[in-house]
Amino acid sequence: MKQVMELYGDVEPFLRENNDLSPATREHLMNIFDNPDEATDLELELAALIDAGAPFVSATYYLEGEGPLVFSCYERLSTVTGIL
Repeated sequence: MKQVMELYGDVEPFLRENNDLSPATREHLMNIFDNPDEATDLELELAALIDAGAPFVSATYYLEGEGPLVFSCYERLSTVTGIL
């Protein structure tokens, strides 16, 4: 997950160099990057989403496995909801 934030700095130059992307999405993102406060908010929101989503992603990948998952399913899902 840490790699996502390392690549965050590449997003704005990529958007500026590629005019053939989805016009509405590109314009919206460029408006965010052109405003330093909004760009900082976007970076913080992305970091928070990554940190909060890590236990959920880990649990769902684990539960995709084969074998007797019924014994560990409750424990894994409890970590996602914060019960344990």
